[in-house]
Amino acid sequence: MGGTQDIKPLVLLYLYAIKNFNYGSKKCGRIISNTLLTNDLVVLIIITTRSADSVDKAKLGDNMRINTRFPVAVHLLVLVAIKGEDLTSEVIAKSVNTNPVVIRRINTLLKKANIITVKAGVGGTVLNRAPQEITLLDIYKAVRTSSNELIFDLHNNPNLQCPVGSNIHEALTEPFINAQEALENSLKNYTLADIADGIMAKYHAVNSKA
Repeated sequence: MGGTQDIKPLVLLYLYAIKNFNYGSKKCGRIISNTLLTNDLVVLIIITTRSADSVDKAKLGDNMRINTRFPVAVHLLVLVAIKGEDLTSEVIAKSVNTNPVVIRRINTLLKKANIITVKAGVGGTVLNRAPQEITLLDIYKAVRTSSNELIFDLHNNPNLQCPVGSNIHEALTEPFINAQEALENSLKNYTLADIADGIMAKYHAVNSKA
């Protein structure tokens, strides 16, 4: 490229494409951009709104980490438990502030674990068991895509030529396994009803003062 004159049209085209990005029939997120061009240096600052981030999560839903997938699953199940009516993925997604695709993928995992039923047609999610019979551990195991998936991941490709890098995985394995066991032992002591009741108690306490 020959300096800023060649770079600037590409940057402006990129910004135009991002600003006008659509997902389905809805525009997904406002983008505020600022461009600083100095010789061949382009500094591009892009601040996206949360709705745009939700589309990224929808596209990458299958790769959502367990430490995100689990609280989203609890969120949607608490909503179903409290509402006590058939809720579509679109309605649940508004509460979670994500894309319905993310909710549908998590619903698939919960359905496979026999925690919920998703009705055909218009759709709607209902619990298969009473909230007090569903533990947080049940939910955690339902959305864990592999029995080897841990709350903490070991980082990839440490430098094997370094004394720390060559031994860090082995050194962390036991503490991580112990932490995982402690987490699961804690989760089995809480039910979906505990979480739902706590939320409603807080809601009523706040609104009674209004």
